[in-house]
Amino acid sequence: MRRLIVLFFALLVYGFTYGQYNSFELGRYYTVDGDVRNGLISYGHDSYEYADIASSDRALLFMNDESEVIEEVSADLLTGFVMGQDSFAVVNYYRGVESNTVNKDFAKVIMEGKITLLEYSERQLMRNSYGESFSTVNYYLLEKDGKCIPVTRRFLKEGFCEIIGDEFSLKQKFSNPKSNDWKVAIAMYNREGE
Repeated sequence: MRRLIVLFFALLVYGFTYGQYNSFELGRYYTVDGDVRNGLISYGHDSYEYADIASSDRALLFMNDESEVIEEVSADLLTGFVMGQDSFAVVNYYRGVESNTVNKDFAKVIMEGKITLLEYSERQLMRNSYGESFSTVNYYLLEKDGKCIPVTRRFLKEGFCEIIGDEFSLKQKFSNPKSNDWKVAIAMYNREGE
């Protein structure tokens, strides 16, 4: 029985250790200096717990192919990164619980062009009668001319036409976009600029 308990705990410890390294994927990141580094990257809200960055920016974890040393790379030093098939950009936007402390963060690139469509994930503290827990909430951002705008119902109703305003035909067609029509409008807007 004792051996069974020891084996159980050994497998449990192995699982946690393997799980941490299993979250790394092949990828590369691009620095503000124009350098590219290839290796293993871990990004997500779980990696924030391991990060000990002095700045208020988010970070990703990087492991070079030749060593097993894990480096923390601040978003302030990057322009973006690729992990697996997904591309991520650095954005100057964060509205969550820590909104007064975060300057830069990462967002997944969905569509590129004059207007870039990004999917942003933030970790929110949820409180209920059972206690507190964190939940990840995803929403869209539009980036145009270096400014990030969250896609909300209010924005779609009041501000969407301003962002596509230089394309008059689109502005008239999508003056009050429904459901996912705004995504079609962004795609059309980006095609007009080609």
